Amino acid sequence: MNVRGNAMSGLKWSGTSQLIRQAIQIGTTLILARILQPMDFGLMGMAIVIIGFLNVFKDVGTSAAIIQKQNISQQLLSSIFWLNVFIGIVISVIIFFTSNILAHIFNEERLGNIIRFFIITFFSGTLISIQQALLEKEMSFKKLARYEIIAVLIGAIVGIYSAYNGFGVWSLVLQTTSASIVLCVFLWLQPSHWTPMIYFQWSDIKTIHSFSSNLTGFTIVNYFLRNADSFIIGRFLGATDLGFYSLAYKVMIVPLQNLTAVISRVMFPLLSSINNDNMKMRETYSKIVLSIAFFSFPFFAWLMLVNNEFVSVIFGERWLPVAPILFILSPVGLFQSIDTTTGSLFQAKGRTDILFLWSIFTGIIAVTSFYLGLPWGLKGVALGYVIATILWTYHGFSIPLKLIEQNVFRFFSQFSRIVVTVVAAYFIALYLKQGTAIVFLNNRDKLITVTVVMFVIYFCLSFIFNRFQLKQLHNVVITKSS
Repeated sequence: MNVRGNAMSGLKWSGTSQLIRQAIQIGTTLILARILQPMDFGLMGMAIVIIGFLNVFKDVGTSAAIIQKQNISQQLLSSIFWLNVFIGIVISVIIFFTSNILAHIFNEERLGNIIRFFIITFFSGTLISIQQALLEKEMSFKKLARYEIIAVLIGAIVGIYSAYNGFGVWSLVLQTTSASIVLCVFLWLQPSHWTPMIYFQWSDIKTIHSFSSNLTGFTIVNYFLRNADSFIIGRFLGATDLGFYSLAYKVMIVPLQNLTAVISRVMFPLLSSINNDNMKMRETYSKIVLSIAFFSFPFFAWLMLVNNEFVSVIFGERWLPVAPILFILSPVGLFQSIDTTTGSLFQAKGRTDILFLWSIFTGIIAVTSFYLGLPWGLKGVALGYVIATILWTYHGFSIPLKLIEQNVFRFFSQFSRIVVTVVAAYFIALYLKQGTAIVFLNNRDKLITVTVVMFVIYFCLSFIFNRFQLKQLHNVVITKSS
């Protein structure tokens, strides 16, 4: 199969997996939101801040190094595996004995047992990091998709069953843990799975040390950047406020997980395969990012438009404090939907050192903004996130684009037609929403009406003013893998 065919097949199966998994997770969240209390989601949010940080160390950047490296030996793979296992054991032991201290930081004693239980999820991730990296390097997303979908489905069943039987926050814990265990079992029992040798040489690790260590540094800083808001809210505003914020953030990040993450997952091995040809990289990267923007920009505009009706209909009246947070965070999602793709450029070019330094700079801006917003509560922290995102967006693109000899203004100019059509569709739908014929409808009917109107207008305007983009997307969809 050629490079284009591999890419299209990878996008198809990675997208299918992500779409189905997110549909299952969203459906599960909707069910659990009506059974559990905001406090339960807040406790889970606190635990995820800690366990998510642990996941940074499950492969210390070696998975990306496996994908980026053109030729990789069995000896190197075995050395990487045993290094990951050793680090996983050490970190698991440390977390087990410090879990109560971490719980004290959040002023939540119940958090200690939850953190200890999540060690299972962390270590299972360590065991499968190479298996996943090899499947992605080979563009075997069809096989990976099957395993991921089954794992998430089993996790959802366990979570819902536990919630109905009064397990409270533990139903959320069991949902995540059971899914990770099932995925680990499938990847190790697959017919063609890779098996490590009883072999380890530090000299092998040194060949990828620079790439992986800088990438790990970036991942650590980036993790704190993405979770500093949750940490600050949980520490200073409490579990209930964190529950509201966590739900708003989860809704905001849906397209990032469903669209951007899918494409980025395929983009990295694709760009790595052509990393010596800047012209091809520019062309490929521009097409990918424009495709993301075509879908993500109108989604976030729509979320700003119907935030109140969306929360009321989907989650219920008790979750209405989430609505204004959604409105504020939507611009963050819009920028991040394309900004997160730049990491693939840094990695494909082997410049994880620049990526690491840039993450430190953006991290300082973000944390400062979150703290400055605290006096205004949840809205203040969310607004701080928006301001921080705006401050770093320009340089966040100009730096990686230089690696492929792309002019940043020329790159941004490609989005003009998408932006114009989105803005036009938004204000026409807003005018309709405030009209006398719509204002007296109940929230469900108003949500449906405004949604249909906005997206119909958007696609009609796109057909008139952005037909070239539609044609490109159509060609991607109908392309057959050779």
